[in-house]
Amino acid sequence: MPPNSRSMRIEDFVRECRGIGWREERIKSLDGTEIALCISDEVAGSQVDLKLPPAYVMYFQGNASSLPPRLPDLSAVLHRLRDIDPKTRYVVVCLSYRGYWTSHDRASEKGINMDAEAGIRWISRHSQHSIGCGFATKLAATTKAMKVDGLVLETPFTSTRDMLKALYPQKWLPYQYLWPFLRNFMDSWTNLGIIRERASGAQQPGIYMVEAGKDELVPCKLGQRLFERCQDLGLPVERSKIRSALHNEVIVRPQGKQAIAQSIASAVGRARQT
Repeated sequence: MPPNSRSMRIEDFVRECRGIGWREERIKSLDGTEIALCISDEVAGSQVDLKLPPAYVMYFQGNASSLPPRLPDLSAVLHRLRDIDPKTRYVVVCLSYRGYWTSHDRASEKGINMDAEAGIRWISRHSQHSIGCGFATKLAATTKAMKVDGLVLETPFTSTRDMLKALYPQKWLPYQYLWPFLRNFMDSWTNLGIIRERASGAQQPGIYMVEAGKDELVPCKLGQRLFERCQDLGLPVERSKIRSALHNEVIVRPQGKQAIAQSIASAVGRARQT
């Protein structure tokens, strides 16, 4: 969804990206499925020094649509990063999950986890730093390809099981009791515990939560639980809330773009201190 999401093109959004270039690159997932990456490029005439060491940001999109219509908002975040941290060249690598945009096959949690690992391996061959709700925390918890320095979680929730209960709280409805039959779990609660265990004795990745003030889909109590989970685990965590924003409006609003850009810059700053 929408029906044309598979046929959208980067070229259709060039003007709205305001000088940030984007290109498509095709890679193989761990099982051989061909998937697409959308990668930011500095274009001719840019003031960014291309000799600067890059900091790589891996972006995981939401449930609907595809990558091209998200590029203008991501470009706006990059412009803000230039203002916050002009001494860093940021490269954003957007993962198009299988079944999305021009990537092959059908979407599934198992398959997308493999796609995420393939994406981080691509970055590891090109980068020095990487910043990565469900798939991002899963990748940070399991990948051995490289160290993930930080996670920026936009409108996060604890797990699919908790979302099922939140969406259907009525005890007379059967849905909340059917969680054992879920095909996708996206359990950030558990993944954060694994991240903490893996980071024992080393600097732990920073967790940066950016929430919608009027989220009509994810209850605020799930964000609060995730925040407290980080605190209990001793993971460094920061939390910002975009006032009056609905679930899909965080990155659309100027305050949200600024919060995301500041979170990314903070993660890179922490990484450089190690």
